[in-house]
Amino acid sequence: MASIASGTSSPVPGTAAAPGIAQEIRLFWRRVFVAGFDPYRPELH
Repeated sequence: MASIASGTSSPVPGTAAAPGIAQEIRLFWRRVFVAGFDPYRPELH
């Protein structure tokens, strides 16, 4: 029976920031849509 030994692999430099940026963009657009489609408008009350 063969055994497989795996070492730790380090992430590619420059890709570590990509998930954070994608999350930030997603959060921004979510806030835009929530603000744009929120039925409560204080100026109308």
